[in-house]
Order: sequence, then C-alpha cells, then structure tokens
Amino acid sequence: MKLFFSLSISLILSCFFNIKSEIIVRPVQSEDLPGILEVDKKVTREHFIPLLTSTYNYLNINRSAEEDLENEIIEDEKTFPDYINPTNNTKLYGAFDSNTNKPYGLIIFHKADAETIMIDLIEVDQDYTNQKIGKKLFKAAIGACKNITRCMLYTIQHYNENTIAFYKSLGFKDPIKGPKDQKTPAGVSYHDIYFFYEIDINSLLPTATATTTATAAP
Repeated sequence: MKLFFSLSISLILSCFFNIKSEIIVRPVQSEDLPGILEVDKKVTREHFIPLLTSTYNYLNINRSAEEDLENEIIEDEKTFPDYINPTNNTKLYGAFDSNTNKPYGLIIFHKADAETIMIDLIEVDQDYTNQKIGKKLFKAAIGACKNITRCMLYTIQHYNENTIAFYKSLGFKDPIKGPKDQKTPAGVSYHDIYFFYEIDINSLLPTATATTTATAAP
C-alpha cells in the first residue's frame, strides 16, 4: 500500500512539473512591456544591426547602422507603450510561453486603410527560431483585423535571404523595390534598401486563419 501511494504521488508530481507549454499570441499588456522591449533590443542587436551594416556597406552608405538602430531602440521605448492603447490604430502583439509568460517575439501592425493591413515589424528571439513563432504572429495580426482584403509589408532587400524565404512561405511573391520618394529616418531611400510586398488576403486563407485572444482592430 505504501509503495502504491508513493508511486501515485510520484506520478502526480511528474505530470504536474512536466506540463507542456504552448506559444500563445495576444495583445501586449503594460506588464509585458519590459520583456517585449528586451526582445526588441536583443533582435535588433543580434540580427538587424549586422544586417543593416552589411546593407550600408553594399550600398556604400557612409553611416553607422549600429548608431541608427540604437536610436530606434530608444524610440521604441517611447512608442511601444502607445501601441498597447486599444484606441490606437497601431497594434502590438506578443508571442508568449503559456506557462511562464516569457516573450519570444512581437509583431507591430496597423490598418493602412479600411481594407488593408500593413505589417510594420516582426521580431522573433533568435534563440527560438524554427518554432513557427513568426507564422503565429503573422496569423494573429491578420485575424485581428476586420474586413481586410490585402496585406502589405517592407523587408530589407540585401543579405536577408531567411526573412525573404519566410515571407515566401506565407504566400508573398514577386516583390518590387520600395518607392524612391520615401526615406528611412536615417534618410535612405526605400527604393535602395527595401522590397515591398503586397498580397490578396484571400490567397492566404486558410493560412491566415488564427485562434488568438485578440480583439479585432477597428
């Protein structure tokens, strides 16, 4: 009897401490901001700074990518809190561990017009790639907006094969160069640095169907 009781307790404890976690995507709350900002800093420093440095070198742009993007981190610290306001057209969602609430990634998006969603930024912690977190974030953004028929986004053209392949896996094809008259905060023409993607949302379905805790954006 004692042996049976001991085995039963061990089994219960084993089940309790080995609860499988999931990745959930939901709107970022104020208490999530410190962790989300840390993800933003980490991805910027580990991924975007080397990527933009290579791009600047390729384009012979005499600027410091590190300085430009460190300034963007400072700007993100100011703007991210605004994006969690439910009345703001720009939304900030995060991918979290369902047990620990640890953030693994984030997406920022807004409705460019009544029928169009613009993806402004997707970031996934480099330690947790290849877990379909980026796809979950994308699905959540699409699922959060009512009555949209198309999706648009920009991504860096050069030395960015993995990201381009990711968007291709979502259904985005045949990008064009960004507009010449639009410039980054650093003054670089979008035409030189970005690809522009546009897609009919219906062509993404059911890929774009997602189950989230999101409230649909107006």
